[in-house]
Amino acid sequence: KDAFHKPDHNFRAINSVGDYIENSKDCYWSAYIEGCQNLGYVMGGMDYKDCHDVIGGAGGELCYEFITISTANNYNVRLSSQIDNSRNVEYSDLCRNCHDIFGCVGLDNKSFCILNRQYSEQEYWETLDRIKSAMLADGSYGEFFSPGLMPVPYKITFAAIYDGFRDYENAGRYGYDVSE
Repeated sequence: KDAFHKPDHNFRAINSVGDYIENSKDCYWSAYIEGCQNLGYVMGGMDYKDCHDVIGGAGGELCYEFITISTANNYNVRLSSQIDNSRNVEYSDLCRNCHDIFGCVGLDNKSFCILNRQYSEQEYWETLDRIKSAMLADGSYGEFFSPGLMPVPYKITFAAIYDGFRDYENAGRYGYDVSE
């Protein structure tokens, strides 16, 4: 077996594949996790349940494609980054203590917002339905932030310093800005 499957790095890792898995069950290709259950592709998390494609944080449930450093207590956070103590959040960044928000940045203690604009609860659900329907129709719903939204060109990101990631022509085909 390869180094990722060494049993001496895991402790009480039931039905799990990965490395440095502790007190967890049913975790697939995950590493540096503790107290987790039913995960796939999670790196550096604690007390997560039923999550997939997550990096960092603690105390999350039903999270998908979520990147964080030190946030906690999230429920149903998808396609977002740096969300803290929130629920029902999609396509958002740097928000905390929020619920039912979509496409928002930097909000605190807010609910029923789309692109940082406040809506009544009924307007929120109606508008969200229209947005998601259009995104589903054009195939963009369910994908993490588009590479075109990166704040810097691909050539000056950390990815470009690693061997195998300097194919700028290919990166451009995926939508990354490859200008200088």
